[in-house]
Amino acid sequence: MNVHQFIEELKVRGVHRAAALYSAAAWAVLQVADIFFPVAGVPEAAINVVLVLAAAGFPIALAISWFFDLTREGLVETPPITSPPRTSVVSIALVVEFVVILLLSLMVGFLYLDRLTDLDSTAAQGAEEQAPYQPPRRPSIAVMPFVNMSDQAGMDYLGDGLAEEILNLLAKLNELDVAARTSSFYFKDRDADIKTIGKQLGVGHVLEGSVRHEGDRVRVTAQLIEARSGYHLWSETFDSQLGDLLALQDEIASAVVQQLQVLLSPEAKKLLSTNTTVDPLAYDYYLRGRAYLRLPTDQDHLTFALALFDRAIERYPGLADAHAGRCEALLARYNMTRDSEDFRGAEAACQRALTLDRRAPSVYIGLGKLYLASGQYRQAIAEFDTALAMNGSHIEAHLGLADTYLAQGQRAQAEHHYRAAIDNHPNHWQAQSKMAAFLFLTGRAEEAIPYYRRISELMPDSANAFSNLGAARFMMGEYEQAAAAWRRSLALAPSSRLTTPHGLAQNTPACVASGLE
Repeated sequence: MNVHQFIEELKVRGVHRAAALYSAAAWAVLQVADIFFPVAGVPEAAINVVLVLAAAGFPIALAISWFFDLTREGLVETPPITSPPRTSVVSIALVVEFVVILLLSLMVGFLYLDRLTDLDSTAAQGAEEQAPYQPPRRPSIAVMPFVNMSDQAGMDYLGDGLAEEILNLLAKLNELDVAARTSSFYFKDRDADIKTIGKQLGVGHVLEGSVRHEGDRVRVTAQLIEARSGYHLWSETFDSQLGDLLALQDEIASAVVQQLQVLLSPEAKKLLSTNTTVDPLAYDYYLRGRAYLRLPTDQDHLTFALALFDRAIERYPGLADAHAGRCEALLARYNMTRDSEDFRGAEAACQRALTLDRRAPSVYIGLGKLYLASGQYRQAIAEFDTALAMNGSHIEAHLGLADTYLAQGQRAQAEHHYRAAIDNHPNHWQAQSKMAAFLFLTGRAEEAIPYYRRISELMPDSANAFSNLGAARFMMGEYEQAAAAWRRSLALAPSSRLTTPHGLAQNTPACVASGLE
């Protein structure tokens, strides 16, 4: 069969028209699936199945159109052409028809191939890309900063403080996994939707809200959202006196637990039923002090925080949170000054906070960090162990134990607790950072790369994340990848210097860094 006869056969058998019709129909089906499958709750994988079936059916449709005709009598075999092919010039209309049909088929085929290639490349990248969001096995939540809706612009501290206190209260519950404050507050004033936040923090739910302060009254609106779907599960507005904020926090936390259908132990139920009323001005001082602790650590911020905590304690000596805040501020100042007065003050403040409330893991964590910084490792381990006994997945307890063991040169125990922290909180960037620094500075740069890469995914606008990733790539001889990471770092912070290997431990206490070298 020569070319002319083959073209005549295609025309007579209608193969070209079958290709065009099949391509158009397949494209329409795919568009319908793309639009309606997500609405109906059908998994995205089903769309991919439709795509694969459509692509696989294309050559089958062409083969059927070659051998069979669809007539009134049904599907009949197409007889071959027996007459000799015509030698006349093919008409322009026929050429245009063939070209249009061919282009349409190629366009649809390209779109099929492009989408399938995207799927294959995503699967092949594996560790290079962030895994698709999978709902956690245990109930989990991130508490976002509450938006300030007050007329006064300087009232952000109230929304941030209320959100932080609710977060701390929920974090005391063993039955619930709560994203750390540094992780959830990272998204403040950032353009990220709930699905993105849930995926990056590895939580199933997000609590967000707003606060309006007028005189001595506070109106708080809280809403619980399912991270995967973005659907609102619960929303409520609370009106309260400023002095009743502690009770309001308990009420919001209890509502969240009820909506998540968490079965609480008797001890956990007591944590959510304190019914405490404090002096309104004392609690306001406390929240303002916490706001200074959330700022970058320097002497001025710590001085302001301590002054506000002292005012809160003066007005209401029984406010355990204010003593805990004072402990944290003095600990931060001791790390800067190594002044023995700051050490004794921090220790006394932590002990006073424990006297008032022995159920607060954060106070034990503060004492552990204090003893770690002063080289009292046995006491540090005892405090971190106590916090871990209260909450087996407490990330600060695991990281504190890891840092303490590392400071003593016990690398196996340190690695165990770094990994435990990541296992319990896989999207906590500080845990990833500490693990990466540990591996890098113990000569295991190749193992550190996935952790540095994960940090760059969790914090895509962090210059340090890409700088550290570049350093690890460079140590492995991956110079092109290192250069790409460093270019990204400089694009984010043009005035910054590239991180050296020892600079990777810049957030690690000196005693811990000595254990790495």
